[in-house]
Amino acid sequence: MLKKSEYSLLALSLFIAVFIFVFYQIGLDPLLKEKSAKGSEIGGRIREVSTHRSENELIRSVRIDLSSVDIPSDFNQYAADIMARLVESGANAVYISPWSDGRANYESLRAPLNDFGKNGFLENFIKEARVRNIKTYAWFVAGKDNFPFFSNPEWFAKTLDGKDYYQADEPGVELPFASLDNRDYLRYHLELINEVNDLPIDGWVISEPVIGWGDAYDSFYTDFSLATIARFKSKTGIDPKILFDENSDLYYENNPSLYAEWINLRAGIVTDFVAASIEEIRKKPNRTVIVTLFTEPDRNGRLTALSGIREWLGTDVPAIAALKPDYFELQALFADFEYPQNPVWAAEMVKQFRAQLPYGPPLLVSVQGFGVAPDDFAAAISSAMKTDVKGVSFYAYHTLSEAHWMALGSIWGE
Repeated sequence: MLKKSEYSLLALSLFIAVFIFVFYQIGLDPLLKEKSAKGSEIGGRIREVSTHRSENELIRSVRIDLSSVDIPSDFNQYAADIMARLVESGANAVYISPWSDGRANYESLRAPLNDFGKNGFLENFIKEARVRNIKTYAWFVAGKDNFPFFSNPEWFAKTLDGKDYYQADEPGVELPFASLDNRDYLRYHLELINEVNDLPIDGWVISEPVIGWGDAYDSFYTDFSLATIARFKSKTGIDPKILFDENSDLYYENNPSLYAEWINLRAGIVTDFVAASIEEIRKKPNRTVIVTLFTEPDRNGRLTALSGIREWLGTDVPAIAALKPDYFELQALFADFEYPQNPVWAAEMVKQFRAQLPYGPPLLVSVQGFGVAPDDFAAAISSAMKTDVKGVSFYAYHTLSEAHWMALGSIWGE
């Protein structure tokens, strides 16, 4: 049996429960009527909030390279078609090039305009993306295809034999490279960043910060422009070209100290270029900065050491990490690797890189779409997503077949 004090406590609890129930019904009734009269306004607010992705949600991004697509007859419809594809695939972000073919894809006051720019394509594209809650990042490859080479040929990076630097991008397509050490080019580049930064973008992707690409011209990814030669001469008193003359007493294999000076100079040029770009970008608040890094495995799948990347490409990863970008993005170019890897190597790439650089920004992965079978493409993306990365992207929109898109939708789609 309950004691008298326990009866009193039970009675009090029942009284409080009844009071709360009556109060709730009286207070809620007008709200229910108001909700009915206003067409479920409360539910509408809930749905509106739920469309905004969480800050912790994985970035799922598609790269769009406007230098590699045909000029559409209807620019607005072209943007709408892209958006439909992105939504269908489950993408929540897009990287898009603000300039191509040495011209702007938006209404620039500084750069010459291409047909995209003349039609305000980028401005409309960003607007369409925002309506669909897709984040937009302006994306460029450092020094590549983003300067008016036809009117400023002196900005070209130079090969060892003094020719203008072009990269064979696709069959029949060669894209120009600017010298990252050219002060006039850098000033122009920062002015363009300033223009694009005025658009309502979410951030920037600085891709492949390297000293040119060798291709058929030489075995070194480097730049022998007048600006770079002058800088090396002022430091050492010699022309750097002589380091690569096998008949010279100063041939680099026999002069490790001079060669180290050359490597340090190249790395400094790249780091300074990235630093200037990030500084300009961050003059606007809330601009995410992603730096995409080139990676390369050996025949056994071991990732090239950071010191090797620094020597080979001029990319000083620890120095760039010190600039505090928001993310590093690791590039898995499976079809371009000298030693091809299984697509699931993407996860191993992340693991090895983090062992090389235990500190630094969070990681993203960029997977190559062209030249990779749909199943392998999907396997690479799935492999990357199983690691501790914060996002996955791929290159590029225009290279995927319908089978690729279906495979992607099965992974990213809701």
